[in-house]
Amino acid sequence: MQKMRLAAVGLLSGFFILMSGNVQTVLAQPVLEVSLLSDNISSQKLSLDFSGNQARCTVMIAGKAGTRKITGTLKLYDETEAGTVNIWTASKEGSIYNVMKTAAVKSGHRYRLSFSGSVYDADNKEEKVSISTVKTN
Repeated sequence: MQKMRLAAVGLLSGFFILMSGNVQTVLAQPVLEVSLLSDNISSQKLSLDFSGNQARCTVMIAGKAGTRKITGTLKLYDETEAGTVNIWTASKEGSIYNVMKTAAVKSGHRYRLSFSGSVYDADNKEEKVSISTVKTN
């Protein structure tokens, strides 16, 4: 099952690279996507992209069938200056948590985007989720 999932992700990635017309753009965008063996979480995706001095911070958590609510905190941290750029919190009813935020950033700085949150099933059973990625502007 895991091998089939990895093969499918590889095929889809290859398809999107071929269809994009600009391979450099696709390859330059680090995205953390993890599939877990968990009770409530079916997938999670975190991405940090820059356009000049603007960062785009995106997180998507998909809960399994029966997920009631997903809550969490998205944090952008400047590792070069050792300071927090911004913190956003949100709570979404249902099984999809999709949040995109922007923030001003500095060229040449290294940034860490992290998400920590909780996924709740129909019985209010909580499952913690935590992911992060690092990228230089």
